[in-house]
Amino acid sequence: MQRSKLDKEEIIYQIRQQRINGLNKALIVKALGITGDTYDNYIQIIYQQDSEILAKKREQALATDIELYKNRLEKALRNLNVLLNDGTATVKEKVELIKTQVEISNKLLRVESEGTALLELKPELRQAIEDANAMVRNKIEINQYNIQQQPLEDKSKVIKINKVKDEDLFG
Repeated sequence: MQRSKLDKEEIIYQIRQQRINGLNKALIVKALGITGDTYDNYIQIIYQQDSEILAKKREQALATDIELYKNRLEKALRNLNVLLNDGTATVKEKVELIKTQVEISNKLLRVESEGTALLELKPELRQAIEDANAMVRNKIEINQYNIQQQPLEDKSKVIKINKVKDEDLFG
């Protein structure tokens, strides 16, 4: 007896539900009126579906991690540029700022080159990163709007930069 695609999907769904409920193979086969071989075939389909879903989620998570890391580095560079152009910064502070900019720029270059190489292999990863970019841009626009709405504080305050070892996602 040839089953329709809809029938197969229904049986796969029922097998999933029965397994979630804790039933074993013998009980599921009996409850659904299918053979052990049919059950095994459907279990293979379930495993394949689950592995595809998990692989896609891993790719999307990696894409998001790459993009967020890149955005954090870019934001740090912008912040350092603002501090570097601050008239109250001492020469010693400016030297430290430049050293920090160089370190961050090197990490950004590495993320750009290795991240891009990874994206060339996986077009869906590129799309996930572009989607993440759009979300980050929206968040930045919201933050800029909120910052503009806040009252200005004393701009003569000196911001001290403590060098922190940054997490390196790429080894």
